[in-house]
Amino acid sequence: MQFSLPRVTTGCFPTPLVHLPNLSRHVGRDIWMKRDDLSGLALGGNKARKLQFLIADALARRCDVVVATGYVQSNNVVQTAAAARAHGLASVLVLTGSDPDHRRGNLILAEYLGAELVFAGDVPQMQALEETAAHLRQRGRYPYVLPPGGSTPLGVVGFVEAVAELQAQCRAAALDPDCIFFPTGTGGTQAGLALGMTLSGWRPNLYGVSTGKTRAELVGDMERLTREAAALLAQKHFVAANEFVVDERFYGSGYAKPDADDYATIREIARMEGIFLDPVYTGRAMKGLMYLQRAGELAGHGPILFWNTGGTAALFAFDPPR
Repeated sequence: MQFSLPRVTTGCFPTPLVHLPNLSRHVGRDIWMKRDDLSGLALGGNKARKLQFLIADALARRCDVVVATGYVQSNNVVQTAAAARAHGLASVLVLTGSDPDHRRGNLILAEYLGAELVFAGDVPQMQALEETAAHLRQRGRYPYVLPPGGSTPLGVVGFVEAVAELQAQCRAAALDPDCIFFPTGTGGTQAGLALGMTLSGWRPNLYGVSTGKTRAELVGDMERLTREAAALLAQKHFVAANEFVVDERFYGSGYAKPDADDYATIREIARMEGIFLDPVYTGRAMKGLMYLQRAGELAGHGPILFWNTGGTAALFAFDPPR
């Protein structure tokens, strides 16, 4: 399922689909991984899928600067800045909180990319985003403004399309997954995958592991995103709020506040499979998968597919417990 919407090249697709034999033996069930951490944009990550449509839209609108927002170590804003640079656009990144005394992780990457950094301090995130865009307009610039996670209906189309990519890979591997696990932050990934499944008629269970929000905070936005993305694609189907599975048990101390068990999961996967997860998104989602499998809470006995959404740079932004 490919769409005729304007796009630019932002990554290397399809990303690999790999079997995880050691983890499979460890949890007693066949586990596969979709490697969007190898997407080829910046240090990899799934936002490359959204950005192929978003950057094309910015160019079509004759914008000259992309304005993105996120927490101070956001993977999304760095991928956005990288995609913008690759296509001749400047970037301004509106980050929650204050400028830390010591910059590391994604902040270093943002500096390398020449992004202008705006630290919101105590100003609410969306207010800071709107004020930054207004200041740019006053300076004669033409900003293309993105919400957290780049989660717009147009961005969601990137994950609707990803369903067809995965489906083709599963057919080639003779793989029929019972469920697909992934981290859910702003809901754009889950909304796109759910809409893609609905439109294609392929329906493995989708299991979102929240990285910091309650299910109630997410599902309304996800339903809206599927409605509006479907309209962009001239489709009538959408995904209702009650159809989304979001598990909010695994974000512990809160968003971007990794706990000891997040780091324990990262170490386990690194030592079993030589693959690095991150402490904000994928480590937590994998923690949820392993817990639920051990607890017998997952229906069926067939393969599980884990969507690695990336976030490598965040490994260098936090100090794990020793």
